[in-house]
Amino acid sequence: MLPTEVFLSHSDQDTQFATDLTEMMRSHGIPVWYSRTNILGAQQWHDEIGVALRRCDWFVLVLSPRSVESIWVKREFLFALQ
Repeated sequence: MLPTEVFLSHSDQDTQFATDLTEMMRSHGIPVWYSRTNILGAQQWHDEIGVALRRCDWFVLVLSPRSVESIWVKREFLFALQ
């Protein structure tokens, strides 16, 4: 069963990997919420992330040394666990 939508959490320092992963998942028909493509212009990114976390039924975390150190990745992960 495919997810309705996947939330992709990652460190900004892992952007290339996250972009490649997003493109691969989308090419297989998996809908992905990815900040680089889903937050547009003047949108309030903090609010958009919260809305997406509540809406998405799957959570994917790009685990790397950089994401372990990221306060935003930690916040997204804790929100997803609730």
